[in-house]
Amino acid sequence: MLLTVLREKLVCECGRTGYLKLREDDQPLSGTWESYSLEGFEGSSLTITSSGSIPGDKLAYLRPLCPQCSQWGKVKYASRA
Repeated sequence: MLLTVLREKLVCECGRTGYLKLREDDQPLSGTWESYSLEGFEGSSLTITSSGSIPGDKLAYLRPLCPQCSQWGKVKYASRA
């Protein structure tokens, strides 16, 4: 299995940092999929198969909750903060 793992840094307005983790199956001739989860924050996870649709804003879909300040909607991509 050829598996790619990427992490994009996230930051809460209170200063806590974490990551949006992408795991992706890139193996030829197999069903492709992408899996998104949070590291350092609480929230949902998301798995997309080749037949599924990708939400426009994956971070909003995952609804990250900061365990440090207990706030919803305060977590942003560090590159856009």
